[in-house]
Amino acid sequence: MIADPLPGVVAGLFTVFALIGMINATNHSDGLDGLARGQALLSLIAIAALGWLVGDTVVSIIALAATGAFACSIWAWGRGMR
Repeated sequence: MIADPLPGVVAGLFTVFALIGMINATNHSDGLDGLARGQALLSLIAIAALGWLVGDTVVSIIALAATGAFACSIWAWGRGMR
């Protein structure tokens, strides 16, 4: 557990930096078949697990719902139902 949280400004800047990095990584891999969907699926599973570990059930439920949507998307794409 983290003893002292980051100050608001530092946490905000870190969050923006992390989001821009994730968006950039997704854009780079989007040209490959299904790779961006797979990355999003793994990221959502990690977010759901972290939400569960810290006791935030709302984050876990939303991430699991999005995980299900991405899993259905990958399954439909693989079956040729674009």
